Amino acid sequence: MSSVERTTKVIGSRRGVREALWQARRGRGAIAWLLLAILAGPTPATGVEVTPRPSTGCHTQPKKRTEERGIERTLTVDGQPRAYILDVPKAAIEHRPAPLLIDFHGFQHSAAGVWRVSEFRRLGEERGFITAYPQGLPVELLGREGAGWEIFTTEGNRDLRFVEELIRQLGEELCLDLSRVYATGFSNGGFLTHLLACQMADRIAGIAPVGAGIVDVPCKPVRPVRVIVHHGVRDERVNVERARALGDRWRSLNGCGSNGERRTDGCTVYKGCVAGGEVAFCEHDLGHHWPAGAGERIWSFFEAR
Repeated sequence: MSSVERTTKVIGSRRGVREALWQARRGRGAIAWLLLAILAGPTPATGVEVTPRPSTGCHTQPKKRTEERGIERTLTVDGQPRAYILDVPKAAIEHRPAPLLIDFHGFQHSAAGVWRVSEFRRLGEERGFITAYPQGLPVELLGREGAGWEIFTTEGNRDLRFVEELIRQLGEELCLDLSRVYATGFSNGGFLTHLLACQMADRIAGIAPVGAGIVDVPCKPVRPVRVIVHHGVRDERVNVERARALGDRWRSLNGCGSNGERRTDGCTVYKGCVAGGEVAFCEHDLGHHWPAGAGERIWSFFEAR
């Protein structure tokens, strides 16, 4: 069972059946099939609620603290210093426990560079969430070396360990809602969010890869993960077909139907997904770039639960 406490109201019997089948495919066995039998009967169409999960910092840290905007920090993980930038706006302090968003830069970029241009600086103040911008270590991609993330393996992955420890440390220091920890990233950083959802679904509630695609790693998430993908149809570095394959993988993992609602903002939102596993795919007429307004769409998608 997931370590995240959830209070769920099933939306109709069909959605309940989908969720039981999702659990059964992941080895829940007799319990899942018992749930399936119970849910097969008439069920009122109601919404979905997720119970907040306050971190230890909500109980041990003072309620009154000053905001911290763009503070450079270092965390030692398995003997390796890892850097990140922390953004704690005043609104996130006032609305406890606060969600956490982790934003990963692209290959040969930096946490500081993302911080300077990020939409989430404004959105964090407006919507009351905390953002962490991790700094990658040297990796080799496309015959070049630069700051980035390990994305081709999950075994002994230093960046998965970094994220694990980052969430733990921030949860002890700040008042976080551990049921609302999300990850986004561009290009190489977007690929990493897929690994996080595959391997750390008990701690990551949603991902938003931008300019990224599918990567061949084991992916058996212990619970559904909300996923919104953004990609440019003229992307010359990561072909749009790889991004579509990523969206298809998560539609399958989350038990979504093949039909979706096409919106005017370029996003298709798929129906019938298990609770907590909603999937959206957004295509735009651009190359390997972060789409305008993507930050707003990402946060609205994460919070529309």
